[in-house]
Amino acid sequence: MLVSLLASVCAAITPNAAESAEAAKPVAVVELFTSEGCSSCPPADALLTKLIKEHEAAGDLISLSFHVDYWDRLGWKDPWSTAAATARQQQYANRLGSSLYTPQMVLNGNDEFVGSDAERARARIAAALKSTPRWTLAVEVASGTKENEIAVHATPERMGGASKSSDKAPDVVVAIVERGLTSSVRRGENAGRTLSHDNVVRASKVFAANAKEPRVLELPQDLKRENASVVVLAQEASGVIVAAKTLPLPAAKPTAPEKAPDEPRDPETRK
Repeated sequence: MLVSLLASVCAAITPNAAESAEAAKPVAVVELFTSEGCSSCPPADALLTKLIKEHEAAGDLISLSFHVDYWDRLGWKDPWSTAAATARQQQYANRLGSSLYTPQMVLNGNDEFVGSDAERARARIAAALKSTPRWTLAVEVASGTKENEIAVHATPERMGGASKSSDKAPDVVVAIVERGLTSSVRRGENAGRTLSHDNVVRASKVFAANAKEPRVLELPQDLKRENASVVVLAQEASGVIVAAKTLPLPAAKPTAPEKAPDEPRDPETRK
């Protein structure tokens, strides 16, 4: 389904040796732009889940499912849709010269294709995994000062040592993704269907390369932490993703117990 936004047509930061070796391996980053209001999207959602399972052992695929909000007007409001997802897809459309449509997969920020095209997806991912990484990404994630926050330290480093004077450090994108989400759709194009999703982006933020550390991101209140992960991307101004990592979500910060009120004392015994 194609759409124009102006139209209503439904068409510790230094890594150890092991971390460095892992970071030097090529990684494919797949971003799926999807919507529960789009009848063409369920096959793409299912394909993303298959790709995740196929690459789970190798750990060479990082996936994010962005639910856009422009199909919410068709009768069903996608519970996972956000304006931020639509804005990110629009940025890719501007950079890659594509239309705004769902389902769409964007690979490493510089390649796009129909999100349900399994043959093309697997071929493009295989080709991307043959590339030589130019950057590494050292990442450390901890609980924030508040219970519903995480603090991320992320340092993109150019392979081969110090960056050249002509190199601009990439921005850092931090996202929280949640697995195993389901929804019973009652209206719209997918009415009557129960849809399943993996690695849905529940929160995300782009931090400038020179942003103050740590980079803090607030978590959704209804997030199931046991099903969530942190995805960190290093993305150049051109949109190309040059490094990426996914890490477990840290345990929630313990809530300090409330102080018990002082026991009342007998005035006659008070000194």
